[in-house]
Amino acid sequence: MAKKRMIAWGFVAGCVCLAPAVVAWLPIRGVTSANFGRIETGMRMRDVLAIFGKIPSDHTVFWGKRGPKEVVFRTWKWKTDNERAVVIVEFDDEDKVTRKFWVNSSETIWDKFRRWLRLP
Repeated sequence: MAKKRMIAWGFVAGCVCLAPAVVAWLPIRGVTSANFGRIETGMRMRDVLAIFGKIPSDHTVFWGKRGPKEVVFRTWKWKTDNERAVVIVEFDDEDKVTRKFWVNSSETIWDKFRRWLRLP
């Protein structure tokens, strides 16, 4: 009886010790620099949405030339979770990533406050 109890407590202690490691190992969703690094050229739009876990805050469609041929491409914009940077991902007409950008914000809190109040 004591041996079974000791095995049970050992199992519980092992689970308690391994739980933080498992949680740390799971990928974090959201607009982070780590997730930005996971985006690769040629990746599908749905895969990018799955990595970030949310729809973009802004998108634009462009028609133009890339080399000798005319193309239609889209840019999607996400703000990072702490709103200190913007991620821009460009997709071609087949919904595949062509380029990506990470743009840090140089706007201070005071500048944001002035912009929100529309002060000069």
